[in-house]
Amino acid sequence: MKRFVIVSLIVVTVVVLALLATQYTLLYLALPDTQGRREVSGLDADVRILRDARGIPTIRAESEGDAFFGLGYVHAQDRLWQMDMMRRLALGRLSEILGDATLKTDQGMRLHGFGDLVRDQYASLDPATRDDLQAYARGVNAFLRHDGALGTEFAVLGYAPEPWKAWHSLLWPRLMALRLSGNWNGELLRLRLAKRLPAERGDDLWASDQPGPVTVTLPEAITGGQGASNAWVARGDRTATGAPLLAGDPHLGLTLPSTFHLGRLEAPGLTLAGAFAPGVPFLVIGHNGHVAWTFTTTHADTADLYLESDGDLIERREAIQVDGAEDVSFNVRIGRHGPIVSDLLTDDERRDLLPDGRVLSLAAAFRNPDDTTPDALRMLNRARDMEQALDALAAFEAPVQNVMLADTGGRIGFSVAGRIPLRADGHAGWVPIEGDTPDTAWRGFIPASELPRITDPADGVLINSNNRVIGESYPHFISRDWAPPFRAGRVAELLNGRDQLTADDFRRLQMDHVSRLVPHVLPVLLRHAGPATDPAADAVRERLAAWDGGMDRERAEPLIFFQWLREAGRHLWHDELGDDHARLRGFLPLAMTRMLDQHPIWCDDVTTPDIKEDCDAVVGAALDSALGELRDRFGGDPESWRWGDAHRVALSHPVFGRLPVIGRLFTEYVPTDGGETTVSRGTMASDGDDVFAHRHGSVLRAVFDLADLDRSGFIMPGGQSSHLLSDHYDDLTPLWAAGELVPIIADPGGTAFVLAPPAAE
Repeated sequence: MKRFVIVSLIVVTVVVLALLATQYTLLYLALPDTQGRREVSGLDADVRILRDARGIPTIRAESEGDAFFGLGYVHAQDRLWQMDMMRRLALGRLSEILGDATLKTDQGMRLHGFGDLVRDQYASLDPATRDDLQAYARGVNAFLRHDGALGTEFAVLGYAPEPWKAWHSLLWPRLMALRLSGNWNGELLRLRLAKRLPAERGDDLWASDQPGPVTVTLPEAITGGQGASNAWVARGDRTATGAPLLAGDPHLGLTLPSTFHLGRLEAPGLTLAGAFAPGVPFLVIGHNGHVAWTFTTTHADTADLYLESDGDLIERREAIQVDGAEDVSFNVRIGRHGPIVSDLLTDDERRDLLPDGRVLSLAAAFRNPDDTTPDALRMLNRARDMEQALDALAAFEAPVQNVMLADTGGRIGFSVAGRIPLRADGHAGWVPIEGDTPDTAWRGFIPASELPRITDPADGVLINSNNRVIGESYPHFISRDWAPPFRAGRVAELLNGRDQLTADDFRRLQMDHVSRLVPHVLPVLLRHAGPATDPAADAVRERLAAWDGGMDRERAEPLIFFQWLREAGRHLWHDELGDDHARLRGFLPLAMTRMLDQHPIWCDDVTTPDIKEDCDAVVGAALDSALGELRDRFGGDPESWRWGDAHRVALSHPVFGRLPVIGRLFTEYVPTDGGETTVSRGTMASDGDDVFAHRHGSVLRAVFDLADLDRSGFIMPGGQSSHLLSDHYDDLTPLWAAGELVPIIADPGGTAFVLAPPAAE
């Protein structure tokens, strides 16, 4: 028996080693060639691809068409599976390869009908834009035909990618617009909560934004001034070089591979450098040698839910192929205002939320089949000065964005760009509205000429961190979901009155992790904290009272503060909300302070009608439970607790990182500074097992030096390549965590790869 066990262990070990060796071989063979010469069909002349020491390509071509061909080829080399997954997500085709786990997602995407929308959109675009899209698609398909080095994700999941079509590149902006239009989810949540709470108490959960910097107060800008982002710009009279400096860092979900791919494109009359989105030929954030630009999310309300009668609806039949199971067919129904999103709810949810015979339809500005955003990006990529850039943005539709700009002529500017609905009087897009009458329908869209815009402010500085962009005199409704001004206020505080600013000042400011939320909220908690039984409570309160709000990964105070916030929220509103408590996103610190100071009714536990709890007792009990939770997770000594032990990014391989048991071997954990309201932003889940994990933050940081745009710097988490064995799979992560930037320069050196037309051509 003993011999049998030994032999079995040896056999199992050999098999496992053989499988690992096979997988390693597959991984190695999947690495694309980055040196040498390859003949491919579809080019007019050679395209030279130079990659620097970090794998960032410079693509040089003799024509714009060949340059975009080269970009498509490079994106396919580095990010083909990411591109395919983006395409499958947008078209509702994930279940074909992932099975029924993604069926709900596919059904939701089929509801929006992006495939039909972008095919119609493609036909309506400027012919020059279509030319760029076609050239890019030819480059992707040349890689599919001639290279054959597909990522191991395709081998593991057992499928091959389909050819890339030019209209596929139009799917990425639609997905971004959907992702950044979350207000309609808030409308649905408020409809749910209305079943539990009277309207005035429900409003307590959405504290209005606090006074602070406004990016644009018509007719002039104020100095210094979710999806989220930061951007600021200083004119040359405020900088050491005498030319503008521009900083930008968009915030999205932190993943491997990252959202963007860095690169440089050069052709006669065209230079583009910065962050591209794999699957899209147009530069998203970067410079063209004349103008530099970056984006932040406006938080514009671009989608509304309407209550309609369940009658006279248009229907279309959809069929989803499901790997390992039978196809699933269902009807997509379209109402007066848009697709019927209530069809995605469970039967119980529909019975609970909707009157008999009513449905919820979604009106969404991002569903325009004639969307001209690709034309706008193409024109922005070619703008030679501020005026041309602003003219290009007039065609930008979705997602609605704040655009911060600077040009080499010394000008700086800010503009909201996108399609924002003009609503009926009294309709502010806050809750679902009656949809059976035409009186509530949208009245069109805010004209581009009337969107907030400012150029060359008197004080020479513009700032936006998703905070309010309009003053009280602005005539149109844009949003009620502005981000609190804590990040913008911190940037304004650090730039106020400073001249001789440098690119390094901007780089350091992007990593600032002092929260202006803390002095706003912490004193309220401390003032209301009644007796606590935990032996460390008094010392902890003294420690927090002396804290400056610095969210340093090596400090314990941020961990204690946010755990206390979490427990206080649970004590305040879980009894009223029940299971819907988990649907509230974030820690709601502003709502909490308003409840404690102005609406103490929230402190009384409705499940104990014979006892009336007061706020001091609730906040003290919350501190006790917070300290108990932290001891269970991080040990008994508060001196050993570290914010970075909880607040960390998990960068995981999208396939291998999800394997049971060994998935952690393919996941890199990176402790980080900051939090929701710091300039170096690290948004957390606020619920679940890993509540303080850094899940959402800077997917790119860039600082543009308009004195010499080749001195501009960029960084992102992860690396250029999604191939696990590539030297550039995650080599940028340490630099990103440290706040360093890297250039994308005209002469990068490094390895060279030439794409050439066949000799016969």
